[in-house]
Amino acid sequence: MQTLMLPTTSPRDTAPIALLVSSLNHLLNYTLSGCQLSARHAAFLLDRLSNQDDVDEGLRLLCLQMSDRLEDGNMQHQLELAPRVLP
Repeated sequence: MQTLMLPTTSPRDTAPIALLVSSLNHLLNYTLSGCQLSARHAAFLLDRLSNQDDVDEGLRLLCLQMSDRLEDGNMQHQLELAPRVLP
């Protein structure tokens, strides 16, 4: 799978479109591979996007909801992988 890489030293890396593209890239990687690191990166970027001043309220709410969902999914996945203690 080809990964889209955006420059991290550019002032554009905090622009809403760059954050959206990066978060979608990580989200796609997560859905295709189940990579939890990609899910965490997507959630982080969606949180950053939701905090941008020039993002409208609808997109802000969607970003927050998706970020929360990704974080909830990661927590559930970690619980499933945790060793179980037998009584």
